[in-house]
Amino acid sequence: RRVRDHFATMAHVRTSFASALRVLAMVWTAAATLVWAGNPGDAVPGVLDLLPTTFDGHVNGGKHVLVEFYAPWCGHCKRMAEDYAQLGERVQSDPRMASLVTVAKVDASAHGDLGQRFGVKGFPTVLYFPRGEKPSLASAETYSGARQVDAFQAFLQSKVEEDVTFAHVEELGDLVHEFLVARNGERRRVMEEMETKVEGLSGKARDYGAVYVRLAKKAVEKGMDYFDKEKERVERMVESGQVGKEQMAKLVEKASVLNAFQISKEEEISASS
Repeated sequence: RRVRDHFATMAHVRTSFASALRVLAMVWTAAATLVWAGNPGDAVPGVLDLLPTTFDGHVNGGKHVLVEFYAPWCGHCKRMAEDYAQLGERVQSDPRMASLVTVAKVDASAHGDLGQRFGVKGFPTVLYFPRGEKPSLASAETYSGARQVDAFQAFLQSKVEEDVTFAHVEELGDLVHEFLVARNGERRRVMEEMETKVEGLSGKARDYGAVYVRLAKKAVEKGMDYFDKEKERVERMVESGQVGKEQMAKLVEKASVLNAFQISKEEEISASS
């Protein structure tokens, strides 16, 4: 009997110990969840909270936009919250990226119409809206990479690097070509025609067109090698990261317009060879 009692006691101890381990594991899991999970609905620097009334004002083709559609109760959304907040901080602290990229989020459980508009069926859904296109179901690209800040950042960086033509003005293409092939005495006339053309434009096309005119004027004054020298100078300043947000936006615009002159020059060389 004493033997049976001993084994019964040992079995009870083992059961109690196993139960204690399970409880401890549950405590650690809960603690880890508290540490690593955030609230996706929290306002964080660098991440816009969009509503149906503000969505089209920010997602309008003017910038590259990454939007998280989340639900506050979603566990995956909570686990992603910290990385998404860090992405907003990184973009905001990089003047070049901030001038070209917007990071945003939408509570799709509260604003279901926005989610339905873009085919959102689960949470979180992260959609990329490209610069230069109005937001639509067709233009939205579902982000399928890792839900980590480095992966988000690399994705946006790749989109920005692919898009060097955002400040090109199609209406000025023929005049740019004419300016590049004109004789020295004719370039001022073409530049003045370009200036007149820009005055008839509106919105961003007019803003970017003004950069075309400024560059053409400098080339008339300093010679046609101005374009290559200015391109190198702008690239050095952009890569330095030592300029403010407003100046960076202007430099990035100028780099894009310089690219328009460069493309036209390369096309002319190719056609004449």
